[in-house]
Amino acid sequence: MRLPNRAPVGELIGLQWGAIDWRKGFIHVQRGRVRGAWTTPKNGRDRTIDMSPQLRVELRLWRRRQRENCLRRGRRPELVFPSDERTPLDDSNARKAFDAIVKKADLRHRSPHAMRHTFVSLLLQNGESPAYVSKQAGHRSMDITINVYGHFMPGGNRNAVDRLDDMAKSALVSRTGIEPREALHSRP
Repeated sequence: MRLPNRAPVGELIGLQWGAIDWRKGFIHVQRGRVRGAWTTPKNGRDRTIDMSPQLRVELRLWRRRQRENCLRRGRRPELVFPSDERTPLDDSNARKAFDAIVKKADLRHRSPHAMRHTFVSLLLQNGESPAYVSKQAGHRSMDITINVYGHFMPGGNRNAVDRLDDMAKSALVSRTGIEPREALHSRP
């Protein structure tokens, strides 16, 4: 399967350590590498992706191991995920490495792009704002996020409609001081 030209795997291949803000906890996605060429990020726009505390820890550990290996060779690492020769990975090798990780973790096969879908889906299922999720995913507009992933958004159940009655009741009582049942039986 061929991924689109601006596939997220390219953003991982092009990620440099300098794009990570450790204090504020985010990654500034500024470029990617697709089919051996440097490109702009998904949709041609830079974006900022928040890091979870667990991701920060894992990236710091990875950076420490990478620095130890690089310093033996006399060079500081620039890329977060370089090849063994410290050059940018190519798309094919990145996918092979990802497949090996998935297999070692004893997960059913999935692509890096499927992981991106999981990320977006889980954020929406947890009730995050579609506007926030859209920015994290690098979608051109929130409409894309809603059209593709809207079915993962919680809600759409009868309880949502029932809560409207509660809101109306509360508004009536605060405005008139009359309970709705009393209002039905009183004469104007």
